[in-house]
Parts: sequence; structure tokens; C-alpha cells
Amino acid sequence: MNQPQPINQNQTLSDVVRSFPGRGDDDALCFFNGFRIFRYSYKEVYDLSLRCAAYFKDKGVSRGDRVLIWASNRPEWGVVFNACALSGVVLVPLDARNTEDFAVWVGQETEAKLIVRSRVRRDPGLPIPTVFVEDLFEFLKDYDPAEITDQIQPNDPLEILYTSGTTGNPKGVVLTHRNITTNLNDILKIIPVDQSYRLLSVLPLSHALEQMAGYWAPLAAGGSVLYLQAMKPSALFQAFQRDRITVMVLVPRLLDLLKHRIENTLQEKHLTGYLKLGLSISPLMPTWLRKIYFYPIHKGFNPKFNLFVVGGSSLPQDIEQFWRAIGFELLQGYGLTETSPVLAASSIGRTRTGSVGHPLNSVKLRMGGDGEILAQGPNVFGGYYQNQKATDEVFEDGWFKTGDIGEQDQDGFLYIKSRKKDIIVTPDGLNVYPEDIESVMDADAAIKEACVIGVGEHQEKIHAVVLWNETVADGDAVINRVNLQLPPEQRIESWSVWTENEFPKTTTLKIKKNLVRQKIADQNDKPDSPQPVQGTMLQQIICEIADIPLKSLYPEAKLGDDLGLSSIGRVELITRLEEEYRIDIDDDVVTPDTTVAGLDQVVAQKKGAAQNICYRRSTLSPLCSAVRWAFDRIVMRNIMSIYCDIECTGLENLGDLNEGPYLIVSNHTSHVDTPLIRMTLPSHIGDRICPATWKEYFDTAGRPLHIRIGKRMAWHIATIFFNIFPFPQTAAYRKSMSYAGELIDKGWSVLFYPEGGRTLDGEWKEFREGIGILSSNLSVPIIPVAILGGEKILPAGAAIPKRNKVKISYGCPFYVNHAHYKEISDQVKKEMRALWDTL
Repeated sequence: MNQPQPINQNQTLSDVVRSFPGRGDDDALCFFNGFRIFRYSYKEVYDLSLRCAAYFKDKGVSRGDRVLIWASNRPEWGVVFNACALSGVVLVPLDARNTEDFAVWVGQETEAKLIVRSRVRRDPGLPIPTVFVEDLFEFLKDYDPAEITDQIQPNDPLEILYTSGTTGNPKGVVLTHRNITTNLNDILKIIPVDQSYRLLSVLPLSHALEQMAGYWAPLAAGGSVLYLQAMKPSALFQAFQRDRITVMVLVPRLLDLLKHRIENTLQEKHLTGYLKLGLSISPLMPTWLRKIYFYPIHKGFNPKFNLFVVGGSSLPQDIEQFWRAIGFELLQGYGLTETSPVLAASSIGRTRTGSVGHPLNSVKLRMGGDGEILAQGPNVFGGYYQNQKATDEVFEDGWFKTGDIGEQDQDGFLYIKSRKKDIIVTPDGLNVYPEDIESVMDADAAIKEACVIGVGEHQEKIHAVVLWNETVADGDAVINRVNLQLPPEQRIESWSVWTENEFPKTTTLKIKKNLVRQKIADQNDKPDSPQPVQGTMLQQIICEIADIPLKSLYPEAKLGDDLGLSSIGRVELITRLEEEYRIDIDDDVVTPDTTVAGLDQVVAQKKGAAQNICYRRSTLSPLCSAVRWAFDRIVMRNIMSIYCDIECTGLENLGDLNEGPYLIVSNHTSHVDTPLIRMTLPSHIGDRICPATWKEYFDTAGRPLHIRIGKRMAWHIATIFFNIFPFPQTAAYRKSMSYAGELIDKGWSVLFYPEGGRTLDGEWKEFREGIGILSSNLSVPIIPVAILGGEKILPAGAAIPKRNKVKISYGCPFYVNHAHYKEISDQVKKEMRALWDTL
């Protein structure tokens, strides 16, 4: 990448947003919904931002008023942010996982006049207008772009970022335009951002680090940002394969998860020795040679990817060394929400293991008498919202007290030792840093994660709270094993087991130690006190999807027979679980016979068995397309003319359609349907269709040799000459749905038979709800098709066709509404049935 030019001319974020039209049709914000990638150019984002500003005005939200946003990352989030920057409205971001009570508290505290929230968040009951973020872009079509006449000033507030409220009432950090643009200008001098910069966003936009490094920095310099609907490992790697990602901003915990995924994948392929050898010799190799040696790992990302930007918490040195050893560039940063947020950062060519780099140009740092890092600069906030007492507590003679203990070496590199409030002072007066003990515990195979806190009257005793990887018979033996690796002053004096699936964490995945301390204290005070039964997150989600009360749920209940979840209901359930727990669950491990207890075990193990489905992307190549075109004109059309007396109507409904892409839906009469549709459609559409075909038809496991050979030949013929792709009917639907989205993104139309199989008597089969979820997520025009008589030419089970008349009709393309999948399926069927009735 080329070193970018700083944008010092921008004094406010309004200036940054106003620069968007000059970047035209370049990608700005993108969204991968698990099916396809939706792209919004700079010009489109600016237009939508102006329309959003007009919507604010229409709702009586004016300069200085507060707007809540309570949703996961997506382009609509950014548009709301931009509209606030342009109009002077103050944004109040909430993490998507904040509770309803927290949303109510913040809404009342800030006297918010509007809330933008996700459909999956429950209504908090605030008496203010609400708009669903998923509907925002459709909603904004009814508004003309606003004319922005007010001049935004650098000291105007841009947003109020609230803490989680683990210690008393939450505190709102008020950040101005000057705070953020100062930090932005400094960041752009050290991070190589330009038009080729394509960032995969994985941290919540409610977090200051993601706002700076993952939003304003890319967009201020012409880069683009890709958001994911489901934040999980498989979605990350799928995004790398589908887009030209070059950088990620993330916290150490996520970097560690990716590290473990790589290690586990190589272990499954019996390549652990290859990894160990490479890590041992990597210090002897230059970076370019490391990339060659570790090419199989780099290929899992993509050749363009080259940079991790890490912040939010301390980065363990073993994780840092691992990624550098395998050839990735890694930059660290340090800061707080109150500092907008970056205080120090490393830059390419200026890194040191364990260090967070040098202070930014506009930042002044000094160490207090106890080693606490104190900061000054125009990026430091002016105070907490309506909380002068809390503000006074964090400033000392004009210096902001970070609460972190650090030190700088002779070259100016900054090292973070610990959070000041987390330091345990032993009875001997020694300072013990919990991170030192936690790193040793986390490295033990029996321990999934550990949290070290101080307990006792003066919190002077070292206490470890443990999450086991699996059931441990002798926990004392594990703790003793850990203590043998620690110096005497750091040894664990007492320990307890965390009874929930995960520790409570912040948006950057740091453990909320105050909540851990409080729970441990409560357990010590009231060891036998019963806990209220509210159900686990898993149980709550199951009850929501199945629409049953918690008291009706029991461990042996089956998802199908007992809870009534259909195949699509299970898809919805899996999607919600993956989003909440950030894990991967394959469809085929969640069946109608899966019990609640079994599903809980799947979630706890955080793994699912993958079904092997082959997608032949080579059939999309120009060579295969040419072969298919010739086969269609020379062979298939002549065969069809022999056996089919074709009557085609409705082509006028297609008008002057371009080549697509489209979702073409048809009833299924026989194997003649696909070539019939291909040859009767206008060639610019018909030559670029990919039919979804019943995967199980080509399965050969356990079949006789001659059947396996025949099925394999049929597979090759069908994929090459008809461009089919497999679509299973019993499991792993979403893999094929996602591939359908990939085809749409590449400009290919998808042909889908909602019945899932051919008719036996000419009557339609029941539509599968899969058409609903596919239509909703592909968001392309649907071309309805109706066929009559195909079953008389080549009935199911017949090998030789018979000549007969076949009628085919095309309807007007249409879009589905934003409804439940079952309602969408009914809408599609209604359109097709009306067309079929004309035949």
C-alpha cells in the first residue's frame, strides 16, 4: 500500500462525510448477510445520509438532540452516524447485546428523541419514535435528501458513549468532532490507508476503537468496510474468499480464536509437524519467505490480506509472535474511549514485541508516581455527560488519569503493565498483576479461561475463577500444576468455578471483573441462596423461536416432535445461536430429533460436523460457458424440438430486462423443465442461469458400483452442460443458500424449484419455506414461471421421453416484502399459481 496523505483539512466529521461524493461509485460500505454481499458506493452512502438527516428533521430531531442506535454493525449504522455528523444530532450508541433496562436508563438519561434498533432487540418501552435498522434504507426512499445549511463546529458534540455500568451508574463519554478528527488525522499518518484498503469489520461500532480504525479511517481515505450479519469464524473466512479483504481491526481475544482455528485445522489434517517446523525456523526467514512457507494458511485468508490492527486490551506475546512468525503484519494500539480512543500505536517498520508503540503526534503522556499513565491532548474528552463528580475524579492538574500502569523504554516504546484497579497488593506489599497469572492459567489444557481477582478484606488474596475446558475431577491438582509455574508471590491462594458458559465481557471481550467480584462475594455471603430461574441464553432463544413458555421446556424435548420446529425453524434457531455465541453450527447436526440437552452440548463444544458438498465454480468460466452454449444450440434445442410442442407466453412481461441477476422460480414437472426455461428465456438471461438441483439425487454412499459410476457421470454432465449446483433437502441448507448468494454476486441468475421435487401427477407439491429465506436474503427481482405438461413428456422414473405439448408462461418480475419466511413463501406461490391458472 502507498502511504496516505493526512487529511488535516478536515476539522469535523461533517467535512469527512461531505468528501464522499468525490469518490463516486467506489465501494464504501458493504454487508455480507451469509448469502450475498450488498455494496453501497460513496455516492449512495452520501445520498442515504442526507435522506436520514431529512428523516431526523421530519421526526423533530434537531441539532443537539440525542438519537439512540441499538443494533449490530451494518451499513445502516454508518448512515445514521453520518447523518448525525452532518446535522449536529448527537448519536448515543448502545452495544447490540445491552439489556432493555440499560437501553431505558441511557434513553432517559440523555432524553433521546428517537431510537434506531434491530428487530431482534426487544422493545425497551421508551416513549419515543422507533425505526428498525433493517428497514431503514427502504424507509428512506420516501425522503428527499436534506439540504445541510448549518455549519458544524469542531467543539460540537458528536456522540455519547456509555460504559456498561458495572460499577454503579454508567458514565457517558462525550466526544466532540475535534476529539475524533484530531485522533483521525494522527491515525492516518501511521496506518497505510488508501483506496485499496478493504477492512473486514468484526468489532461493534458502539466501541470507540472500531469507530476510529474500522470506520472513519477507511472512509476518510477512500477505503471500504465489509460488515457481517453473523460474527463467527466460518463467516470470517467466507468473507475473505468472497471479497478482497486487506485488513482487520480486532481485539486479542479474537486474534487468539483465529490462531486456535488454524492450529485445530492443521491438526485435523495431520500437519502439526509442518506448523511446528515453520514456527521454529521462522526467525531465520524474511517475511516474504514466511509467506511462501505458510502459503496454505495465507490462502485461507486471501493473497491481498496483510495487516491486523489490534487494540482494546493487552496482547499476549505468544499470540503476537505466532502471527508475525507465519508472515502477517501486526500493529498494536492503546487507548480508551475517553481519548477518542487512541493514545499510542505502532506503525509498519516501528514495532517491538510486547509494546503498543509510540504516543501519537497530538498526544502527551507522562507516568504518575505510581506508574499510572497520564494523558493530555485535543483528543482527550472534556467530561462525562452530566456527571461533573466523575469527571473531576479522572483528571489531575489537567492530565487525564487512564487507570493503566505502564512504562516507556529509552526509545519511547510504551508498555502496558496492568489496569491500576486490577492490581493485587499482597500482605507483603508486593504488586501482583492478574494478567501474569491468567496467561499461565489460560495456557493449561484443562482451563478454558481464567479470571484472577483479589479477595479478602483488602482484596489482598489471590483468587482464581476458572472455566474448565471439560469436566475436571481434581481441580486442586490443576491449580497446583499452575502454581508450580508461578513465583511464590503470584501463587493462587483460593479458587472457584464459574458456573455459566462464559464470563461476562465488554464489547472488546475483556472480562468484567467487577461483575465476577460481585458474584464471588455474593456466593461467599449467601452460599445456599437460590438463584432466580430465568433460563439460559440458549433456552430463551429456543423458547422465542418455538413460541413456548420457559416452563414448557425440558432437556429431553425434541426440536421437531415436541417443540414443532420445521426445517426453516431450525435454520432460524441455528442462525440466532451462532450470532449470540459467535460459533459455527452445521445444519446437519441439528435435526428434528435433536433434544434441548443435545443442542446445549453442541453449543458447549462449539463445533459441528460439516457435510461435504462440492460446488464446481469452474463451470462458471468462459470456457465452460462457451461449451454449454454450443451444447444448448446444437444438441438440446434439437432434442427439445423432437419431443416438445412448446407454447410459450408472457415473454412481454420481461420487457427490456438486463441480464440480471434474478431469482427464477418455477413449479417442477420433469427433467425437461430446466432446458425448457433456458431455451425460452431471452438468451442474455437464459445463458446465465444456475439451476439448484436436489443434492441427494447424486449421493452414492453405500450404492452398488454401477450406480456410483452412473451417478458420477450424471453429475459431471449436469454440472458442465446445465450448470447445476447441489441443494440438499435434508441438511446443510445454508451452505447452498450461501452459494446461491455467491452466484448472484457474480451476476448469475438462480433457478429454483420451491416444491423441492418433480410432480408425479401434475399437481403441485407443498412449497418448502426455503424459498422464503432464499428470496428474502438474495434481494433480487423474482421471475415467476409456470409449466404445464412436462410430466407427460418425461414423467418421474421414466428413461425415454414421449412427445407431447408443454406450456410455459412467464410473469412480471417482482420483489418480496419484508415479512416472515412463511409469508414470503406464500407470496411467491400466489404469484406462480395465478400464472399457472392462465395455462
